[in-house]
Amino acid sequence: MIDTKCLKCYVRRVNDFKEDFLMSLSTLNNIRTIRKEAREISFEIFEEILEKMKKVHEELLADQLEIEEKRAKKLALMEQFREMLAAEGIEGISISEIADGVAAPAAKNGKGAKGDKRGAVERKYAYKDENGKEVLWSGRGRLPKPVEEAMKKGAKKEDFLIKKED
Repeated sequence: MIDTKCLKCYVRRVNDFKEDFLMSLSTLNNIRTIRKEAREISFEIFEEILEKMKKVHEELLADQLEIEEKRAKKLALMEQFREMLAAEGIEGISISEIADGVAAPAAKNGKGAKGDKRGAVERKYAYKDENGKEVLWSGRGRLPKPVEEAMKKGAKKEDFLIKKED
């Protein structure tokens, strides 16, 4: 017969270990903490954790090697490019300067442009209020108040359309 008191104690210790382990991986950086936690679990569980840590280490190592290989390829290409420039007698030019000269300039209009206003848009609608004041509107943005009030009274947007002469 299994001693339930001992089993409950074991389960509690395992759960406590899981909570502590999940709480922070930074605690694994301390050898004393690792020793303490390792003594409180069974050797089989400790070996299981060790194998998983080794697997994660191998994955991270493979990722790091891949990053280093890509970096080495880029550096080799940059060196080849510098040698090509030197062979043509071009010295003192950095690759970033060349990239700036070759790359298309970014569009300076549209939503992302800073400090660059959109050009004026031709007005499409004209409305004269009761006082004879003419209100022009391009059709973009909010309706001018006088036009909005006239439309509430039954006028249509097409009534205010400016007729172009060809």
